[in-house]
Amino acid sequence: MKKVFLAMVMVLFMVSVSWGAESCVQTLQAGGSINVLQMVWTTDSSGNFTATDTAYPIEGYLMLVETDPSATAPTADYDIVLNDANGIDVMGGALGDRSATATELTMPLLNGNYTMLPVPGTLTMDVTNAGNSKSGTIRIYFVR
Repeated sequence: MKKVFLAMVMVLFMVSVSWGAESCVQTLQAGGSINVLQMVWTTDSSGNFTATDTAYPIEGYLMLVETDPSATAPTADYDIVLNDANGIDVMGGALGDRSATATELTMPLLNGNYTMLPVPGTLTMDVTNAGNSKSGTIRIYFVR
């Protein structure tokens, strides 16, 4: 019964942002104890995705980030940075050198330790070294 109730409470939001050849579609699954912000991105001709804010504030504890290359996979060892309002990479560099073939998971890295991290608002995402018109998905898992 509890699972049925949680499924009914689950809320889905979607935002699409695009500038020229690069684009990002954001989807938020919220309503349970664990929320997931999904960002499906495509790079421009320079092989980068220029900074874009998450359309939804995290306002909670960042637990885990999953990266998943698409059929038009990014170049091996591409990098993602998630910056807070102060320009600090909340993942501590843990999203560097991502795989072009495998789905990968990591927790935020703080002072050499993997841990959940409080995030009081939106984040800004940058993707670099991914190749021309390549795409992938990032899923940000957090609790409020």
